[in-house]
Amino acid sequence: MDDSILVSAVVCALCFLMAIAMLPLAGRESPARAAILYGTGFLLMGGSVLTYVVGPPFMSGTAEILLRNALILGGFATLWASAWIRCAQPVPVLLMLMILSPWLSAFGLYLVLSDRPLLRFGFAAVSIAMGCIASAWCLVRYKLPRNVGDIGTVAVLAFGAAGEAWIACGALLLGFDHQTLLGVYGVVAPVLFVGLGIFVFQSYALDAMEELNRRAQTDPLTGLLNRGAFDERFARALAAAQRYRRPLSVVIADIDHFKDINDTHGHATGDQVLIAFAHLLQAQSRTVDTVARIGGEEFAILMPEVDAAGAAGYAERLRHAVEHLHGPEGIGITASFGLADLLDARHDPASLLALADRALYASKAGGRNRVSWCARAAAA
Repeated sequence: MDDSILVSAVVCALCFLMAIAMLPLAGRESPARAAILYGTGFLLMGGSVLTYVVGPPFMSGTAEILLRNALILGGFATLWASAWIRCAQPVPVLLMLMILSPWLSAFGLYLVLSDRPLLRFGFAAVSIAMGCIASAWCLVRYKLPRNVGDIGTVAVLAFGAAGEAWIACGALLLGFDHQTLLGVYGVVAPVLFVGLGIFVFQSYALDAMEELNRRAQTDPLTGLLNRGAFDERFARALAAAQRYRRPLSVVIADIDHFKDINDTHGHATGDQVLIAFAHLLQAQSRTVDTVARIGGEEFAILMPEVDAAGAAGYAERLRHAVEHLHGPEGIGITASFGLADLLDARHDPASLLALADRALYASKAGGRNRVSWCARAAAA
């Protein structure tokens, strides 16, 4: 079998396999359009190579070359555009035209210079190298957070750019023969297509796992951490504070008369009150603090490197801010706060949270809309 036919058949099979792997993601992952374009791009690339393998018996040489180049052009255009859509960025039309213009030039050269295949080969390689560089830059610049799949994709694109640049130099400047260039292409193309398919698929899978993990740790209504995630962070922070003998405080906040809000204005209004209260807590907290919804209308703030006096001042500021927070329908809101700090190494997360909870109940019993601190004597 001709080496070029064998290389083309392998590349064709790999492209179709990558398309089969990518297209099912379109219904499950976000953004779905990127998965559709990746899959479509691989289908078009596979179809272009298939025309080279099986096309000659059924069409003229000119028709086969024009069809193959049209499929390649569409395949690469969708693959390069996919990188931008994957990063939630608008596709830069002018940049895409610049990338594809060498290939369009190769199209024109075939029509007027059919006896100069190396020139066409070189221009096409320039186009692919430009597309690889632009896509890699897009992922490095805009894909956040990045995972191992994204890093692998960038590495494969860099390899593809280097390989295609070498092919372009060989064809346009160094005068390599067609067989030598085909040998280089036989290495670059499978690595580029298989690498893109594998690492893009891995990136989608890791993003999906990260999203599932985020959802498992997040309260769906307020967007804050849920009780399970808070308990995990609390245990780690408490262990670190005890080990290094650093201060640590926990504040529990509870919206006053929340049941009355639900009964009077409805649960939809109550949900809006919870969301507004959660946003206020998040906005008033430091980046190192952990804010979570740990019950129906009960929230907790974990404050490392803050003693009870500092936490009391923070809670008092929060209480005043809540008084000026107006919920939907102009509902006035107040909240009660209880806090406790780490006194000694005898505390575990449950007992420290219980101290803060005891202080919260003291605020409730004292008339609500106040801050209570579980005194050190209570922990003795």
